[in-house]
Amino acid sequence: MHGVTPDVWIVIPARNESRRLPATLERLASFLDDHRDHGVVVAVDAHSTDDTAEIATEFADRVPRARSVSAVGGSKWLATLDGVRVCDPGVVVTADADLSVPPDAFGGLVEAARSGALAIGSREIEGAARLGEPLGRRVLSRVFNGVVRAVALPRLRDTQCGFKAFGRDLGLDLLERVSVRGWAFDVELLALARSEDVPVVEVPVRWTYRPGGSVRPLRDAPSVAWDLWSIRRRYGRSPGQAR
Repeated sequence: MHGVTPDVWIVIPARNESRRLPATLERLASFLDDHRDHGVVVAVDAHSTDDTAEIATEFADRVPRARSVSAVGGSKWLATLDGVRVCDPGVVVTADADLSVPPDAFGGLVEAARSGALAIGSREIEGAARLGEPLGRRVLSRVFNGVVRAVALPRLRDTQCGFKAFGRDLGLDLLERVSVRGWAFDVELLALARSEDVPVVEVPVRWTYRPGGSVRPLRDAPSVAWDLWSIRRRYGRSPGQAR
């Protein structure tokens, strides 16, 4: 499979991303044009205090295959949920505002999602690549993923890439039922899917580090630790699975 097919929706949650979002939106529009597909880009502003909302609105007004959404809250979970809600039936790809995974990698995610899986971009499995990432950030990422695997999601090598794909109805159902609304909502999303026997498939991606994100792992560590403990209490950890 190549590129994005007509029933694919690309949801971009964005909060205070006025510096990085314009290039991302133009890159996606160009990608869809080049592949002569009819996918739709959905830019979701999550209560930004900069010009993110205006950028998303202008883009949607100018590009036929684009929509803009104003989320009712500022979390990435809610921005993702509100973006999925405006999508028609089909496959939804969620992507970070910096587009650190190239659009031509979406095909693998979409193909897995079409089989009924929740597909997640992975920077850690065979065939994946992490480019330009500072050593310190790389170490923190590996530590966090090790904790997630130990606490809640054995076998999954990378839960936080941000690039995921799922059937619209499946994703909407899962997103509406997660209770963790902070940075670790992705972890509960995957734990909930696993608890209901939804296949979770890691797809290798080529990921390039781009500075400027709002996540601060050390600052957010206490709340993330609490969220992970809550997920463990709710879903447990599948016994007998390799780490």
